[in-house]
Amino acid sequence: MSGYDFERLTAFIVEDNAFVRNTLADLLLHFGIKRISTLKNGEEAINLLKDMKRAHSPGPDIILTD
Repeated sequence: MSGYDFERLTAFIVEDNAFVRNTLADLLLHFGIKRISTLKNGEEAINLLKDMKRAHSPGPDIILTD
C-alpha cells in the first residue's frame, strides 16, 4: 500500500504566534505538503485570498487557523 501524495495541496497557516506557525509549517512539510503560506493574522489571509481571486488563482485546499 502506497502513502498519500499531498505534494499538490496548498495550505494557509493563519496564526499570530510565530512558534506555532513555524511548527505547523514543519509538520505539513513532513507530510509532503510543499505549497504553504504562513500568515500572521486573518487580515493578511483575507487580502491574499482576494488577490488570488483577482488573479483567477485557485484558493488553498487547507486553512489552519486559531
